[in-house]
Amino acid sequence: MFSVLIADESPVYRKMFARSIMGINKTAALTFVGCNDETIALVCRCSYDIIVIDDELTGTGIVPLVRDIKRVQPDAYILIAANPSQSNLKFFEEIMSVGANECMTKPIYDSYNDNLIIIRQKLREIVKHLGMYTTKPVASGSVGKKQAAVLTETTAKPVSEVPEDMNFRPDIILIAASTGGPSALELIIPELPATLSIPIVIIQHMPEHFIDTMAQNMDRKSKLKVKVAQNGELVTSGTVYIAPGGVHTRLGVRRKIVLDDSPPIGGVRPAADVLFESAADTLSVKKVLIIVLTGMGSDGCEGIAKLKSKKDCFCIVQSEQTCVVYGMPRVVEEAGLADRIVDLDKISNIIESLGVR
Repeated sequence: MFSVLIADESPVYRKMFARSIMGINKTAALTFVGCNDETIALVCRCSYDIIVIDDELTGTGIVPLVRDIKRVQPDAYILIAANPSQSNLKFFEEIMSVGANECMTKPIYDSYNDNLIIIRQKLREIVKHLGMYTTKPVASGSVGKKQAAVLTETTAKPVSEVPEDMNFRPDIILIAASTGGPSALELIIPELPATLSIPIVIIQHMPEHFIDTMAQNMDRKSKLKVKVAQNGELVTSGTVYIAPGGVHTRLGVRRKIVLDDSPPIGGVRPAADVLFESAADTLSVKKVLIIVLTGMGSDGCEGIAKLKSKKDCFCIVQSEQTCVVYGMPRVVEEAGLADRIVDLDKISNIIESLGVR
């Protein structure tokens, strides 16, 4: 059994979080509160594995609350459920700096079921990460049997420096990231030289407003142009494109960006699987470099499998010791799809060595 505290005033969201948890682990013990004072009072009396907190909870403020919870229960996993109006870079950075483990934007789609799917996927990732799932997770990120049989022959090689035998020259670089991704990208993109002759497209699982702010901040720090991808534009060399939040990003013929609002895949939108599969199906390039950074879940794994079956695809995953969460990279590695395992601080060097003509 594990225990979950849901601190939210909304009966609708309480119900969605509760249904999601019980659908993942029926032995979970659920407790509900509606204000800051009740939350900290319960935390002082009872132990919780997961604490879900609405960012607009009534009381003295969300930042002091999280700080106090971490003092009392340092091992509790804290998920902040932020309303869209509060979902911005500054808020997420501040709340995670005082101890929150993860942030998500509360889904506000018209369909109750669509909202429920997104919440359930987020909680499923957390429960899996904490090892509290009541059923065995699907191995290798649900990679098809035929793909797994072919691709498990790949053996990833951990590296600390740029490998001398790495002579792969990609036509495009695709990056996938989730939890911890913004900080990881801050250590990669601003380090790349202006002479980089390869376009980069990034999927980062975060809300729309956060993506806009992140792109602006990274553009100011980078020698390359960094921007949010726009529907219909052509991907060009020397530019970094970050997929906008709330829609899927695909790559069409002639490297054309195509945005669509089809349903979330695995609870996320944009999804790296969507981008990678579109590159496999329609992108008119021969060589693709994939980089999978820190993050929960398995997004990207199936897309990489498809890319490897159709293109000359080289895949780098971030090393476990440098990940905030070794989820997405682990799934790719265990599926036999990773060609190199690389420490975060070496990834920009590798990109530069492969992409400067």
